[in-house]
Amino acid sequence: MKTILILSAHPDDEVLGIGGSIQYFKEQGYQVEVCCVTDGSSTQYKNNSQISSQKNLEHEQAFRLLNIDRLIRLSFPDMQLDTVPHYLLNEELSKVFSEVKPEIIFTHSEHDLNKDHRLIYDSSLVITRFVHRPENSFFKKLMSYEVLSSSEWNMEKPFLPNFFINIEKYLSKKKEAFSYFKTEIRPYPHSRSLEGIDALAKYRGLQSGFRFAEGFKIIKSFENYEDTETGTNSKNYFSNKPPVTRSYWEQNKENNE
Repeated sequence: MKTILILSAHPDDEVLGIGGSIQYFKEQGYQVEVCCVTDGSSTQYKNNSQISSQKNLEHEQAFRLLNIDRLIRLSFPDMQLDTVPHYLLNEELSKVFSEVKPEIIFTHSEHDLNKDHRLIYDSSLVITRFVHRPENSFFKKLMSYEVLSSSEWNMEKPFLPNFFINIEKYLSKKKEAFSYFKTEIRPYPHSRSLEGIDALAKYRGLQSGFRFAEGFKIIKSFENYEDTETGTNSKNYFSNKPPVTRSYWEQNKENNE
């Protein structure tokens, strides 16, 4: 089955960023799985088990409404991913990548104000670097999404989408899903509000010619075509050739002779 993997730093990030498009992909026959990387509460609400349980319940209610197939919780410390050795984050996300086998990954933006978001973006690049290997031929595309109250607050490097999905028929359910997050929703004019969701959907719609849209940025995109010279699959092309090691000096020597 075709699968989409959404990487989110905190509960509610995936609803804010891709809550409309999740419904679109479900209608297209995709399985949708979400990997929430942090616990979402240990720093903001230290030693508060009641808030932690409430946030988990909010998360699960929103997921049931959006018919998400699976939630994977890694439970790294919230707002402290920069204290975790980066290789550990890479290792855990690599395990998720290998298990889920996603055709498409949605990750955070590299310019988000939230540092947890940026570190997950970095790890997304790492775990998708060996796509030419035969065992990773399922993977086609890495895309980033925006999150209200993080992406738009970077004034110097705003989120610049180059791919849009029409969410006119899905917007109301996206807002309903976000309304479950009582611990996260804020009154307007805070961007993390129902009115903020409306405003962004209208703006991305203006950019794309839809009434309401979600915008994404394509980071990597691959097609599985045959190499016309060798007749081999392009993703396996390099593995079918013997390794050749040459120094920069040797290459330039030949070019200059």
